Amino acid sequence: MGKKMKVEELKLYNKYKNINDSNTEYIYVGIDNENKYWFLFKNEYYNSSFIFLKHYGFDPDKIVKDLNLETFIDENGKKCIKGYSWVFYKKERIEKYFKPITPLEIEYKYLLKYLPSEVKDILDVYSITQKYVDGIRYRRVQPYVYNTKDYIKYYRTEKKLVQHNPNVYEENECEINEEEYRSKTYNCGKYIVKTRYKYKEWDIDVIREVNGKPAYMILAEYEVKDKDEKPNTPEEIQKAILMEVNFSNFDLVK
Repeated sequence: MGKKMKVEELKLYNKYKNINDSNTEYIYVGIDNENKYWFLFKNEYYNSSFIFLKHYGFDPDKIVKDLNLETFIDENGKKCIKGYSWVFYKKERIEKYFKPITPLEIEYKYLLKYLPSEVKDILDVYSITQKYVDGIRYRRVQPYVYNTKDYIKYYRTEKKLVQHNPNVYEENECEINEEEYRSKTYNCGKYIVKTRYKYKEWDIDVIREVNGKPAYMILAEYEVKDKDEKPNTPEEIQKAILMEVNFSNFDLVK
């Protein structure tokens, strides 16, 4: 079974699985005042009513908004979360049977010959510094439009290649504070500085610096939810594609 998880490791809205029911994903939504841990799971036959959720101290409107879920009014006039039921488990059962589901990142990456003019004109642009320490990526992200400290965010990311497929990674990412970012990356010599343009469903990265040296490379990335899904490529990006590539940013700093 491997290492057992602790209830203290449960993270809001993260997905988990019961080793006795590997086909069901459980979304953790919180703990009630009786120390029961509550989860949502997909169920087309029975839907979670708002009254039931409120009875146990939860805010169903916030859950629906945070998870981008659909609602409907049932035959009894009760507002429900469409397609989901929920269930609670106690600490002992969670620590015995539950495991986190590691999110998969499935992406296609292309080397571009140039930056399309349509991309240059957008406002959804970010300055990103990615530093690598012991295989872990620490990232500083600052939007160009809001060029103040209040809008800067920091992230810690661990990636693991899945089954030698260059397009598929297990990815664990969390937001961190500036203090942790600086303490973990102090004197780090492996890093990339790039400008990211978020264009339609694409991330277009212009790499400007690698390990302290000037660089220039344009990469286009498209993330999909299923390995059989293909990128939706607009004509302006298709014309700019030189080739598909399978190296990572980490490969550039080695």
